[in-house]
Amino acid sequence: MRKLVLVLFISVINFFAHAANKVSIASGDWSNPSIWNPAGVPTSSDDVTIAAGNVVQININAGSKSLHVIATAQCKLISGKKLTLNGPLSVDGLLDMNGGDITQSLTNATFSIGNTGTFIWNPGDNTVGGATLFARSIESFSASSTLSINKWYSFTTVPLGSVVTGNFGNVKINTRIGNTLFEWNQDNQFETHEIKGTLTIDDGWVVLDKSGRISNTKIGNIVLSSMNSVLDLHSGTHPSSFQVTVDSIANIGGELNGIFNGDGNIHLNVLKGFLNMGNVELIYNAGVANLGKGNAQLTVGGKLKQTHGDFRGIFNLSTVKAGKVDMTIRDLELYGGIFMCFYGCNESGVQNTLTVQQNLVIDFANASDKFRINGLTTLMGQYSKAKSLLTVNGITKLSGDAAAEFTSSGSVGAEENNFMGDVIISGLTNNFNYGSHTIKLNVGGDFNVNGGTTCLSKMPGIGIYNFSKKLKISSGILMLKNNVGTVNANLQGDYVQSGGLLLFHSNNLTGSADSINLSVFGKFHHLNGVLNFDDNLQGSNNTALKIYGEEFQASGNALMTRAGAGAGTFFWQINLCATRNSTVQTKCCCCD
Repeated sequence: MRKLVLVLFISVINFFAHAANKVSIASGDWSNPSIWNPAGVPTSSDDVTIAAGNVVQININAGSKSLHVIATAQCKLISGKKLTLNGPLSVDGLLDMNGGDITQSLTNATFSIGNTGTFIWNPGDNTVGGATLFARSIESFSASSTLSINKWYSFTTVPLGSVVTGNFGNVKINTRIGNTLFEWNQDNQFETHEIKGTLTIDDGWVVLDKSGRISNTKIGNIVLSSMNSVLDLHSGTHPSSFQVTVDSIANIGGELNGIFNGDGNIHLNVLKGFLNMGNVELIYNAGVANLGKGNAQLTVGGKLKQTHGDFRGIFNLSTVKAGKVDMTIRDLELYGGIFMCFYGCNESGVQNTLTVQQNLVIDFANASDKFRINGLTTLMGQYSKAKSLLTVNGITKLSGDAAAEFTSSGSVGAEENNFMGDVIISGLTNNFNYGSHTIKLNVGGDFNVNGGTTCLSKMPGIGIYNFSKKLKISSGILMLKNNVGTVNANLQGDYVQSGGLLLFHSNNLTGSADSINLSVFGKFHHLNGVLNFDDNLQGSNNTALKIYGEEFQASGNALMTRAGAGAGTFFWQINLCATRNSTVQTKCCCCD
């Protein structure tokens, strides 16, 4: 008995004599005994620490009981080498697998990534057997930590969240193998294993869910960093509705789909800013018949800025029963690309809405750039009866390439446009009512035309315009009507034209007998430029300018005219209804 006790005592002494806390004192190879304190290459029973500022390269098949990479330290495996752990792994600096392997021998060992830590998963053994670090560990990732996944052993059956115990900080994902982007379905794991930081997709294709179980997922931020970055929030049909909430989104050339090739309702809630330089569709049907019939909602609490790319709330050319879109955006700035709320067909007349809570700025650089609320008139022989409602609570600025397009609605359902602040137009081709329907236009601030070509009702239909303040034209073209249909425009403030062209009716191919009335309740000052009542020889004399304000002035080089002036049989009407001080200087006019 005494001999046994002595042997055990000696064994314990021997264990503690060989087990040590190994701390790096310099950068270098793991196999170099001189970079460690105490000196000597770490063994499988040692607790190893890579000290701050040191860079250690694992150049042999190594082992340790635990490994701690301090903040600002780096540990990097050489491709083909392995580190075997029998205890905790803690990363506060950088640990890069770099084609090497890490095996965890201890079940329920701790795997933590701290606030400043970055762990790059890029194993040489990309199999389930090579993923013991995830399979056997209990993970604890700080909200500001970074986990970068450059390889994965099963994109088809193993979501990342299924092998991680808690939440994530920042997550970077690549699913590219050779020239192929593999789809990685996360099976709704990110709803219960939340990404507190930023989800970055570099070269990869990630699907949050395909099962229809996603309901309310929160992700800190989303970054699609390249043209090979694809994120589907749900692929296939969702049985009901779901919401994804993020702080911000930056799409740098990638593709973001809310619902891809499926029915269901989606609400994408962006609390701060949204930068788009790629493709975004809240509901996208790539050609599957009779799918994509759900509704899409977008809320952006900050600025949505697009420099180029293609942004559509619904993009569906495979059914005439597409759902509706509701967008609420604090500030909307568009400098290029295509932005459409609804590019589909709805036969029942849903209303698509865009509400800009502060300012709308469109300054398109290219002739191919486009803005539309409703983008289609017909699909598969069916008229789209979708209505539209555009509301801008702040200032609206429209400028840019003369051939670039601002179109309110191309569908046949009625439209309403409410601009609560000033409207400043200095470029583009701007058309309201491009789908033969009734249009209501309400402007709360000054309506300024300094350039571009603007038609307030392009196609047949009734026009009702209310301007609360001034209408000012210095350059460019403003048309009240471009086809058949009555127009009643009420201007509560002053009319000031110092240049440019105002056309009551502008269509030299199609004449109109419908009345087009502009009633001015403020002062009327026509100082320069042309006011043309009709550029069609066959048009009627039902165009009327009604002055209810205190002053009517037409002077300088101002010209009031119509097609066939001096030779035609149709003229126009100017009604001076309540003027007390009139100064009239015209080159050609006919007044009641």
